[in-house]
Amino acid sequence: MNLSARLRLVGGDLLDLLFPRVCLGCGDLLESKESCLYVCDGCIGQIRWLQFPCCLKCGQPFHGELVGVRECPNCVHLKPSFHRGRVAFLLHGIGQSLVHHLKYRGVVGVLKDLPHLLLQAPDYLSFFEDAVLVPVPLHTYRLRKRGYNQAALIAGTLAEFVQGASYADLLVRTRSTSTQTALPKEKRLKNVKNAFATKPESVMDETLRYVVIDDVITTGATLESCCRVLRKAGASRVDVAALGRG
Repeated sequence: MNLSARLRLVGGDLLDLLFPRVCLGCGDLLESKESCLYVCDGCIGQIRWLQFPCCLKCGQPFHGELVGVRECPNCVHLKPSFHRGRVAFLLHGIGQSLVHHLKYRGVVGVLKDLPHLLLQAPDYLSFFEDAVLVPVPLHTYRLRKRGYNQAALIAGTLAEFVQGASYADLLVRTRSTSTQTALPKEKRLKNVKNAFATKPESVMDETLRYVVIDDVITTGATLESCCRVLRKAGASRVDVAALGRG
């Protein structure tokens, strides 16, 4: 966690002393008896945790009874270079609000709630055990503008409380790209093609399992581009994960 993010956390603590905290979901005042610092218990119950069956590659939910289906049509067609993927919740309602406040409103204090919240996500935390967590990097321009990389904060938080997990900042963004949310599906992979590289000091260990971390996965184009770079650099097993599934 860089200095800017740490200062935001400290600043958030100071604001909590001056102003009562409100739930990021419903806006109600939070009481001391609540399980989390930024979400009330009622809103926690409304988070749409990703349930199986879903695509084992990207977390796309499957509907109805399926026999023998393990990957969605998109992953079958694209044949991504990562092995498995995991997502905590669907990007709707409370889940979307959590990601939005972390990513765009500077509420990095919500990271303090992740250990409690993610315990409720089926088979999520165990996915990171004994893995090297690699955040999707921001371009230096966007990093300066925002002050922090939300993917790095998520990866760092997970590495702190998941058994055997470690954090490694291995990638760099080599060029600024348009935001993926503004692009149609067919243009997203092209937008991030050749946009990432390993840092000069990065060394891959083929005996280790790497998990590329982002805040949200939609088409998986950004994560796929990062995984290709890691695989080319010598990583033999690369997985992906995100908080929300768009």
